[in-house]
Amino acid sequence: MKGNGLNPGTISYTVIVYGFCKTGYVKEVWGFYKEMLQRDLLPSVVTYTCLIDGYSKKGQMDIANMLNNMRRPNIAPAVVTYNVLIAGYRTLGYSDRAYEGFEEKTKEGISPEKIMFKTPGLDKDA
Repeated sequence: MKGNGLNPGTISYTVIVYGFCKTGYVKEVWGFYKEMLQRDLLPSVVTYTCLIDGYSKKGQMDIANMLNNMRRPNIAPAVVTYNVLIAGYRTLGYSDRAYEGFEEKTKEGISPEKIMFKTPGLDKDA
């Protein structure tokens, strides 16, 4: 993008990340994520949530578990970030990891809400 005389910021990169993840092109999105970091642009919680969602839908939970990356620049995961991560683990059959995410969320003081209990596998206790 920069080669075309454009000077995109975090929002522009996040829109591109969202588009690639939404359409399933997660291989391509990684280059934009790395470019953001190289340009000293800090990804937002929305950027990370899009990446987590995209990679989890492709079954790549090792990459999707980016919560530690979020905490380095002091970005707190949002409720939706946890929901996306937990849903990814549940969909792929990782019940224990889904529950760990749920526990982590509650330890951080984020209270479960109706959407969380509709996450596949957690609805049995609702």
